[in-house]
Amino acid sequence: TNPCGEQPLAAYTACNLGNINLCKFVDEQGRFDYAALAETTKTATRFMDNIIEYNMENHALDKIRKAVASDRRIGLGITGLADALMM
Repeated sequence: TNPCGEQPLAAYTACNLGNINLCKFVDEQGRFDYAALAETTKTATRFMDNIIEYNMENHALDKIRKAVASDRRIGLGITGLADALMM
C-alpha cells in the first residue's frame, strides 16, 4: 500500500521508495559484485532524487511542494536477499 508507515513524516511531506534487486549482482560462479552494487546504489539515489525534482511542479498544493523540496526523502531498500544467498 506504500503509506510510508515505516518512516514518520511531517505534514505534507512524502517519501519515495525504491529497491535494488541483489540477485542482479551475483555472477554465474556465485560471486557477489560489491563494486557494481556500490555504483548502482549511487545511481539509484541520484535517480530517485531526480524523480523528486521532476515531480516538483505536479503537487496539488504549494505547501506540499515546499515540504517535499525541503525534505527530499527517499527510501532505497533491497530485495532478493534470500535468492542471492542461494545462488
